Amino acid sequence: MIDYKKLGRVLDSGDQQKVDTLINVDTSPLISQYDRRFERHGFVEVKDNKYHLKMRDDARSVFQITKSIALDEINWLVGVITKLLSDDTEERLKKEIDLVRDDAQVQILLVEKRQKELTQINIEHQKLNGELREEVKKETERRKFAENELALIKGIGNNSPEVRNLKAELKEVKADNRKLAEQNDLLTHTPNRLRKKGLI
Repeated sequence: MIDYKKLGRVLDSGDQQKVDTLINVDTSPLISQYDRRFERHGFVEVKDNKYHLKMRDDARSVFQITKSIALDEINWLVGVITKLLSDDTEERLKKEIDLVRDDAQVQILLVEKRQKELTQINIEHQKLNGELREEVKKETERRKFAENELALIKGIGNNSPEVRNLKAELKEVKADNRKLAEQNDLLTHTPNRLRKKGLI
């Protein structure tokens, strides 16, 4: 039985179909069948183990053409069988299988390398994501603290006890400044007034 999968490694689909047809039609005894039939019908005579054609020129042409076609097909089939049984073919197929296997291993290694790279990238992204989350958390806490401080400052306002105390203290300082200014003026201008009056 022919293994057509194996056949497909050395023949294209057209040649595979041709092999299938030749095998199923059983053309191996094709020439002898034609010779016997032609002999039985008087178109061929056998003398001294030699065939002598006894037919008109047009019938002889048909016979020769038919025989030539059959021989071509048989020679082709023998060539195919030779290819299939050839050590070179088997060796070539083994080399091709080795090349395919090597290529597959290279592809697997490339895929594994890419997976490792992607895993490393993923780890780095997770680390960076964690760092960014921490920064966002810190910034959120700083913002909340600043908002609370601002709210406290706004909450103190002009009516708070602290501000009232500061205003009262400011009034006292201003009053003290006025008194000092008056005393300073008095002390500064008194000698001039006394001179004008001729007392000094």
